[in-house]
Amino acid sequence: MEALFQPVLTKALLIGARVGMMMVFVPFFGSGAIPRQLKAGVTVALTAFLYPIVGLQAPRLGSAGWTHTLAAEAAIGMLIGLVLQFVFEAVETAGQIFGFQLGLSLENIIDPQTQADTPLLSLFCQYVAILIFFALGIHLWMLHALADSFQYLPLGAEVATPVVTSTLMREAATMIVVGVQIAAPVLLATIMTDVALGFIGRAAPQLPVMLVGISLKDLVGLGVLAFSIMLWPSQLQSHFEHAFGALQSLLHQAR
Repeated sequence: MEALFQPVLTKALLIGARVGMMMVFVPFFGSGAIPRQLKAGVTVALTAFLYPIVGLQAPRLGSAGWTHTLAAEAAIGMLIGLVLQFVFEAVETAGQIFGFQLGLSLENIIDPQTQADTPLLSLFCQYVAILIFFALGIHLWMLHALADSFQYLPLGAEVATPVVTSTLMREAATMIVVGVQIAAPVLLATIMTDVALGFIGRAAPQLPVMLVGISLKDLVGLGVLAFSIMLWPSQLQSHFEHAFGALQSLLHQAR
């Protein structure tokens, strides 16, 4: 009886390790605002759904191989979650740039996802990105990527850690670049407003530029932000497509 159930439990446990670690790092679902019971239920449901799809038999593991194999499966799940999370971190970086340029960087509230003080505009940008995430069906892409990962890296496969680490760090470095690209319209508009106000102040010193400059800069920045948000769905879709392309390449290199 033990010999009959051991392969089944081993396979389910390895699938659950990959799925569970993905649920920890993936956007929205890995949020601290999501109850742990719900995360555990989704993990069990995905494991049960993927079990018949993963056609390969689980490897036979000794007592010494369990730790290494579980760590490898958890690392694969972490890769899937982190590559997508980088896009959200880029949006949060753009929100921090917005807050600094508009003088709202000190306006912090408790982020229910991280339970930490977060700039107001960063939190606003995160919520907009989450809405776009579901509107574009990226969560379905994520499930497809999870299922495909078992074809690229079967259960018990060795993970090339140096290659994965270097590629992952390179993708993380693009987070700042993407954040600046998202914030570019507001950044450019506020800088031009500062330059224009500087010229006005030099040309007409009697005008109260310092009194009206901050309010005018906020109005221009928020107006440009409201307009640029309409372009975010197509912009974020391209970034998500790049993230999934990088993930596919990463899984190929990790063999």
